[in-house]
Amino acid sequence: MLSSNNAGLWFRLIIFMLLSAVLALFIGQSFIAQSEQKRLVSYTQEVLAQGVAVAQESRDTMQRILLLGNVPCSDANLRELRLLSFYALNLRDVGRIENDRLICSAGWGRLNPPIPLLPPDLTTSTGTQLWTAMERLVDPRITADIASNGGVATITASAAFRRYSQPPQGYSATLINKNLDHPYQTFGSLTLPHKEDLSRLKNGWLTMGTRHFFTCSNSFDICVLAQFEDAGVIYRPWYVIAGIILMGAALGGSFTLCYSLYREKRRSLPCQLERALKND
Repeated sequence: MLSSNNAGLWFRLIIFMLLSAVLALFIGQSFIAQSEQKRLVSYTQEVLAQGVAVAQESRDTMQRILLLGNVPCSDANLRELRLLSFYALNLRDVGRIENDRLICSAGWGRLNPPIPLLPPDLTTSTGTQLWTAMERLVDPRITADIASNGGVATITASAAFRRYSQPPQGYSATLINKNLDHPYQTFGSLTLPHKEDLSRLKNGWLTMGTRHFFTCSNSFDICVLAQFEDAGVIYRPWYVIAGIILMGAALGGSFTLCYSLYREKRRSLPCQLERALKND
């Protein structure tokens, strides 16, 4: 049979090992949450930077075309359009619009008949008109994003967001305007919340399941809402969870055992005699 001292020791060991295992899970969750949030913020900012780069190049190209002194869609004008299109990084084509019709482009030349455009999906505060995933543009097989201002049109290259079309496992994002009513691009599967629900998308260190991050550009009407699924320590592999629990239990048990041995040693007769002699 176990003595009362041994039974008490085993009881304390079990209790402290359980408490230490739970504490280790909370500490592990804190570190995992920080790492997940850091990666999510980095991913969101990367997507936003590419969206801003496309918008910036589109705006700069429009301004350069508007400064050309030649007649729109003339041979000289088309040569300049082709030159701008050739050196563009994120644009596939540039052209001119007249009476809501695309009348020429660098890639297709003068269009006869001109291509009628549907009403824009969005008109920004600066007057830029946007068409998202416009189908049957010039060729029935072409679907493209178009931006227009001052009678100048830019067509986004299909490769501009290719590197984001397959987001990392568990990640998804959408490029969207600040009113959350016009998504420009969506990567992965993400359900858009209502604007009033954005304030509720808060991430704490105890966030489990889905983690969100929302940020906007200062110079364009472009925002990114990104999410990471399976966030939290409970979604880590079983061996990671088991390792955290075992490490916490081992540390708690070791501390309890060492403290118990130290306490028993201080209560032993030789130690008591030694303290009595020192204290006269």
